[in-house]
Amino acid sequence: MRPLQPVSGSDLQGFLSAPEELLQQSGDLQLAIASFPDTPRSLLEVLVNSPDAQVAETASLHVNFAGEITDGWQQIVDALLQQQQLGQNDRLAVELLKLGPVPPYFLSEWVPAERLIEGLRNPHMPLKYRLQLLERLAQEPTLEPRLQVAESPETPLAVLEQLAGDLELPIRLAVKFNPSCPPALIELVEGQHTIASDWNTDVEQLAMLAQSRWAWVRLAVAQNPSASSETLMQLAGDGAYKIQLAISRNPLTPTEALNLLANHFVHEIQTAVAKHPKTSEQALLKLYPKHKHIIITQRKNLPLSIIEQIVGDRSEKNFYYYVNSVINQANISGEILELLANDSLESMRVNVAKHPQVLVSTLKQLAKDSSSQVQEAVINNPKTPKALKKSLLAAKSTNHVYHISSGFRAKDKQQSLERESQDPNTSLNRLTELAKSSDSIIRCYVAKNPSIPVEVLIELVRDNDIQVRECALKNINVPYLEEHQRMLIPEEYQQMILGCYRLLLAQVQAEEITKTNELLAQRPHSYYALAQVVEKGDQKAKLIAARSNKTPIQILEQLAKYPDETVRQAVSQNSNLPLNLLLGLARNSSVKIRQALAYKSSHNKTPTPIQLLEILAQDESEQVRAKVAEHPDTPVEILMRLANDTSREVKTKLTANPNTPVTILTRLGLEENLVNQRNPNTPGIVLAQAVKSMSSKNLADFIEHPVKGSQMPVEILSQLASHTDSSVRYRVACHPNTPATVLRQLARDSYVATVRAVASNANTFPETLEVLASHPDFTTRLEVVRNPNTPPRALAEIVLSTQNSGNTPNQTHIPHPNCHTPTKS
Repeated sequence: MRPLQPVSGSDLQGFLSAPEELLQQSGDLQLAIASFPDTPRSLLEVLVNSPDAQVAETASLHVNFAGEITDGWQQIVDALLQQQQLGQNDRLAVELLKLGPVPPYFLSEWVPAERLIEGLRNPHMPLKYRLQLLERLAQEPTLEPRLQVAESPETPLAVLEQLAGDLELPIRLAVKFNPSCPPALIELVEGQHTIASDWNTDVEQLAMLAQSRWAWVRLAVAQNPSASSETLMQLAGDGAYKIQLAISRNPLTPTEALNLLANHFVHEIQTAVAKHPKTSEQALLKLYPKHKHIIITQRKNLPLSIIEQIVGDRSEKNFYYYVNSVINQANISGEILELLANDSLESMRVNVAKHPQVLVSTLKQLAKDSSSQVQEAVINNPKTPKALKKSLLAAKSTNHVYHISSGFRAKDKQQSLERESQDPNTSLNRLTELAKSSDSIIRCYVAKNPSIPVEVLIELVRDNDIQVRECALKNINVPYLEEHQRMLIPEEYQQMILGCYRLLLAQVQAEEITKTNELLAQRPHSYYALAQVVEKGDQKAKLIAARSNKTPIQILEQLAKYPDETVRQAVSQNSNLPLNLLLGLARNSSVKIRQALAYKSSHNKTPTPIQLLEILAQDESEQVRAKVAEHPDTPVEILMRLANDTSREVKTKLTANPNTPVTILTRLGLEENLVNQRNPNTPGIVLAQAVKSMSSKNLADFIEHPVKGSQMPVEILSQLASHTDSSVRYRVACHPNTPATVLRQLARDSYVATVRAVASNANTFPETLEVLASHPDFTTRLEVVRNPNTPPRALAEIVLSTQNSGNTPNQTHIPHPNCHTPTKS
């Protein structure tokens, strides 16, 4: 923007008699006069014809020329601003968006959607601008901006119509519960989707619905196996990723559509095409470099060209795994098996010798193999010539010794059968035998085995046991049975292929619902979202809502009645829970929930209602009453009542509560021997009595890490300073209540750890520290240096002795627990 040149009324006088001369002046002067509030109309009439566009526009808008605009001023300003070359400054525009009305056309396409969402919350933003922002956000590819639009009651009906059939379930739900959305719109969209999802819908209707403006409806058509090849081919070119993914998973998608999707840049779509039974050899060869593992392990009808690549690539680290995956495939040739017959791996040669497509010449070669297992496989192969088989049998020794384990148990046999039925390397004949087992578990394992013969899989699809049939439908070979359709009646074939596909669609839908509920549980400002979670959400989603401090009370009330104990327990810990709900939960049948109510975490600063603690203090469960006894908010009156509780656990918790009256702590300590040395209010008389009856180990533990303000009597510490156990004397030397006179005595202790503790104790006399300054132990002298009570004379002595003697830290390790180190001065 050009800076304005300052002008006054006197500057205008020279032009009043000859206004045309204004046009001979500089553009800056013309602009200054056109902007001057008192410029008369006669001069403005000349300036509106200025060759300078900015001058002409400024003059035309001057109040003395155009008059005062009372109606439609916003539209005039908008029209003028849209015609300007503004020069983009998104950062400035975004900052202004938080403070005042900013026209959306000031914001370039690069402004992040979350910044535009902030503009919706600006109270100064005119409705017109908010509507423009909503329309823009509705086009965003990410979920949150469109969800904000779908939730807004200001969203225009045209935009709601667009989002009503969005591919994302959270957005469709938000539109459905939007107060501005007419129910007829939802009925129309859901009606179309129901028809598009129905596998009995005729192809003409599906073809028409494939043209729907709603992507959700088109997705349902793409997932429908009853759609025609032409319709599926058309939807393969749809711009929506989810629709293209659905096409790549539809079992009846034509090969032409799969060839098209094989070129897709999204990995997930490429993977689905690589798995699809109708994918062409050409497409598989294109996908093979990036999707080798999927193609090899999940396809049972690989073309010969792919198998040749697998066998020929011995540099592949998974070479043997991949070869074992394809060796039993129908398209493998005798020539490939001949190559594998020379492999150094015995198991590979055995597999070749067993193979039904092995060449006779290869069998003759393998008959000379040094491995008895390879020779056995050659003997058992039906293609082996009788003469060759006879010679091999003649060469075998007849003196076989069979070892039968006398300890073989039925359980071992069952486990062996289960392992055998799951092993993909189990022979085809053996899997056929196991498929006839009377044990449905064994048949289930066989049904899921990827090496199962096609004929056996078909039989298991017809099994009387529903679990066996479901396992068979989940077998990765199910989509590749097209060439064996002649072995099934049409109804069975359709049941097999479509049954597997229904399982996939159900899984996709369940995952979508789970993710949606988790998302909605994190939107406490949206009542409809949390209502959806309460009605249909899984446990994880309900727990998110139950724990959130932003969840509305009405929702918490519903969750507090939910049958799942874990959810109710989470609700009980919500700091926003009103008193009536807390009191209701206090009478809940679950002990865990009542215990949770009586628990208060250290970061929770909200006071627990006394009425709640009153109820819980009378709970039938001693665990609940014990929680109340240690609760920091429990009033003294309730604590005194709990001191008469029949439960020793409750009384023990009372002794740890710093709010428990000293009279109660004294009685419980002296009469019932219940003492908590960590409570700073525990009287010295109670601590003294407790010490008298303790063993050495318990004594050391009892006085370890004393709390600030400990009332341990000096007399007791003085007595313990002469204890025979060095660990007890060490703890006395560490104790903050130990007097200086006792510390002086301990400074001569034979246990060096005790001497070090004396040197670090803040109560130690300067005179004692001066003596320890010449101690031979380096660590002791170091503690003397650190002690704030050490006199300068002693410090100087330590420095001098270190310089003169070259003392270094002694290497003797004396293990001892930590004690309190004085604060450095």
